Amino acid sequence: MAFLYIIAPVKSLNSKQRLSVGPEASEARSIIKKIRVKLKQALLSLFSNEAIINLIRTIEKEKVCVKYRTQLLSENIMTSYGLYAATCEHGYFNKEQYNIEPDSLRNIINMKGTGMQSSKWEDGDSIFVVGERIEELAYYIAKRESNKKSLIIIIGRSDRDINEKCIQLLLSTGKVAHIFAQNCVYRMHSVTNIPLGIENNGFMGSTNPRNHPEIIKRILMQKQVNEYERVRRIIVAFSLHTNKKERVRAMKAAIKNQYCIYNPPRKGVLEDQIQFYENLCRYTHCLCPVGNGIDTHRFWLAYLFGALPVINNETLYKGLPGISYYCVNEWEDINKPEFIRKVEHYRWEHDNRILCLRLDYWANKILDVKRRIRQL
Repeated sequence: MAFLYIIAPVKSLNSKQRLSVGPEASEARSIIKKIRVKLKQALLSLFSNEAIINLIRTIEKEKVCVKYRTQLLSENIMTSYGLYAATCEHGYFNKEQYNIEPDSLRNIINMKGTGMQSSKWEDGDSIFVVGERIEELAYYIAKRESNKKSLIIIIGRSDRDINEKCIQLLLSTGKVAHIFAQNCVYRMHSVTNIPLGIENNGFMGSTNPRNHPEIIKRILMQKQVNEYERVRRIIVAFSLHTNKKERVRAMKAAIKNQYCIYNPPRKGVLEDQIQFYENLCRYTHCLCPVGNGIDTHRFWLAYLFGALPVINNETLYKGLPGISYYCVNEWEDINKPEFIRKVEHYRWEHDNRILCLRLDYWANKILDVKRRIRQL
């Protein structure tokens, strides 16, 4: 509130009546410009790394990271890794290579193993790590001379399957209390699988509809209007190169199915991406074969816009609250009469308020673990 009182007289000085002509006006404008720069720096300092971390830890009603709340929660869209990284106090990755915004991280360790040497670890602190660096992080945690701490590890920004070997390696350090991981195929009480979500904003830059909130909102409105008028078709919109073996099988099966519509968006073409999103609002089903990783952005895009995902591996999705999908054993099963009947008579009352589509749901999950550790 103190800043509001400082800004108010600045606005009055900037009125046309007082600063319209003369050298005094030019000097005053220069002074005001400098004041604004100082104010901006002061305001930004309010939301520095430590401030964000403290807000996350202490404010019950505002559990979601300040940096992402307004930008993403208002659109009810889940990002790939930005939220998860933003809830962490530490990061282990090469920020140039992985293009991760480290604004909310207190400390970043680089590839040479420096950066966290002097940082102080607290019980409940979380470390964001890309999947390819798990072994390095486990080695670093294990060798660091410190008292035993109950750390949280969040694994993301990777296509790697996080299996039992990865999990046990981190737990064997004796300093890890809980692990949240994308593409996690191993289950135990101290491990939580987190969704890959939809493409992050940096993917394809300006040609990504995620960078045009007004487009997303318009399409979501369209989804609500068309919810009970969907065309009973299966949209097929994926490239083959990310997992040629698996996706060629899915494509061969889809070619034989009269209900499949092939409409892949061209990468880097905004209009095609928008058309793909609109098609997800128009049709009832979406074929979602795995790509580079076992989880796919397409699954979550389909779910967001109301098309039922059709998959052939449900390992990651079991146990997620409110999630619906159709799982086939083999892709050829989409041509069997029982599946065709399901498409013909399908009616899905989709609700994009389902918990696991919300950013705050996963932020709260992470923060609840932090709180539980710190209360022990």
